[in-house]
Amino acid sequence: MSSAKARSSPSPLADPAIAEIWRAAAAKIGFAITRTRDVYATSDGQGTIAIGADDTLDVDDALAQLVFHELCHALTEGEAAARLPDWGLDNVAEHVVREHACLRFAAHLAGRFGLRAAMAPTTDYRAYHDALAADPLADDGDPATAIARATRVRFEASPWRAAIEAALVRTGALTELRHPLGFAWGPAGETCGGCAWLYVGGRGAPVARCRQTAPAVGDGARTEAAARACARWEPPVDCHACGACCREAYHSVTVSVRDPVVWQ
Repeated sequence: MSSAKARSSPSPLADPAIAEIWRAAAAKIGFAITRTRDVYATSDGQGTIAIGADDTLDVDDALAQLVFHELCHALTEGEAAARLPDWGLDNVAEHVVREHACLRFAAHLAGRFGLRAAMAPTTDYRAYHDALAADPLADDGDPATAIARATRVRFEASPWRAAIEAALVRTGALTELRHPLGFAWGPAGETCGGCAWLYVGGRGAPVARCRQTAPAVGDGARTEAAARACARWEPPVDCHACGACCREAYHSVTVSVRDPVVWQ
């Protein structure tokens, strides 16, 4: 992989604590992370991901960003790819489309946690990444888009999801640039507990979650009532002052996994 750069400022992820977050996340999934002076980033198909040693990487590289990228490659290529060197990719024409699909999915996923820019590639593919629309999965005629969309569906059902999303949440919190869920900081003095988007539920024991982070199908990310509010904070709805719920303003009703209609 080329290491030509499009930026030269230090990565906000170049922090030993953040590196440890991604080592631990990879371990939960089943990968060991090693450092090497021989390659930039590679997988051996036997459970080891090798990342270039710090002194071989450029200033804007970080272990977290590189591990995240490799995991996104594995997700893009599918479960069987984890048993193939470099996820079964080679330097043929189709590789470019697969790389673009990986970048689209990575931008989508990291963007949900406010880390899209921090997790951006620092290779020649950076220009492609930076040119993506606000919604990198929006159909724009690029053949990589359909692959990235399929990756999102696969990820939402993947056993890797919990470990990767937890690592993204913790990474966002440690950068101190964002709310732990990835959004910009909100009004001072407000908390998640006072937000209309907070709910208690989800699979397993009910916990505080944020509807703003929920995918089309599935639970919102975990949060804490005492956490400082993010930019999407809104006061609880006062139905007596609204009344729009009985008109056309609402188009869907959230149904939890415990709702009787789901059982039936």
